[in-house]
Amino acid sequence: GSKVSPLAGLKRLVAQLQFSYVQQATPRGLGDAVWTARNLIGKEYFGVLLPDDIIVSPTPGLLQLLKIARQEKASVLAVQEVPRELLGQYGVIEVRKQLTPSLFQVGNLIEKPEPKQAPSNLAIIGRYILTPKLFPILDELQAQSDGGELQLTPALAQLVRSGEKLLAYKVSGLRYDLGTPLGWIKAIIGMASQDPRYAQPVREFIATLDSVDSFVYNQQRILAQQQP
Repeated sequence: GSKVSPLAGLKRLVAQLQFSYVQQATPRGLGDAVWTARNLIGKEYFGVLLPDDIIVSPTPGLLQLLKIARQEKASVLAVQEVPRELLGQYGVIEVRKQLTPSLFQVGNLIEKPEPKQAPSNLAIIGRYILTPKLFPILDELQAQSDGGELQLTPALAQLVRSGEKLLAYKVSGLRYDLGTPLGWIKAIIGMASQDPRYAQPVREFIATLDSVDSFVYNQQRILAQQQP
């Protein structure tokens, strides 16, 4: 029989959507990327998705945030509990108030803190629903940046200081971080091992690696013992 292309569903979806593109001239940070799209977004709330974060969940990560943004009429960002030693790689929230086991009102945000000084273990990951009130703040920071990087976290911290309500939600689902080579490898293996077409051969292949590893280790041990 004929094979159904795995892209068929995606192509149908793309045919129903209208895309507008704006290019960030130089890689000057996430705040600058969002600011670059300001004229396309206008006066509406908008979503930000960072493609190096994949969230596998029956309810997509952005949709989880959208439900809360509508319910609370506020900006919401996705967070995840991260081991303290890794917090220096993320923006981290300071909790003003815990509203539910997974929902927090943000008091402040710190970009890449020293792990010992981090205000919580809740790190910001790549999904946001944000208010257009962020753009005047980004304008101001853009003017001050003098051509340097413009990050999103300091702009969000200023938004909170201006009196805007900002929420953080612990998204449910499995997150893959493609920002490192190891994360990329884990994502490919993890997603393939959950796919009915690939799960069995992938797991069998990993099992053969275990036996190869032990063979190589034993050979190295034997050679070491044979050294004079």
